[in-house]
Amino acid sequence: MKSKRAPPFRPEPTRMLSVYDGRDCIGFLLIRGEHEVEAFDADSRSLGLFTSQKSAAAAVSTLAPTGATAARSHAPA
Repeated sequence: MKSKRAPPFRPEPTRMLSVYDGRDCIGFLLIRGEHEVEAFDADSRSLGLFTSQKSAAAAVSTLAPTGATAARSHAPA
């Protein structure tokens, strides 16, 4: 009688989505599970966990510096 083997463990890969404002990448999202999305700004600082990609992307768009503000915040002193 043959013994049954369990299928090999294959974890689902974490998916990453970039968030753009025009041509500028202002942050990214990591899909952590079915209802868990973590948002990050362009400097890889976590903006929190969200229940949808839409709300996480909105947080990146709202909280991430854009345009002239971003240029000033990254300009050498």
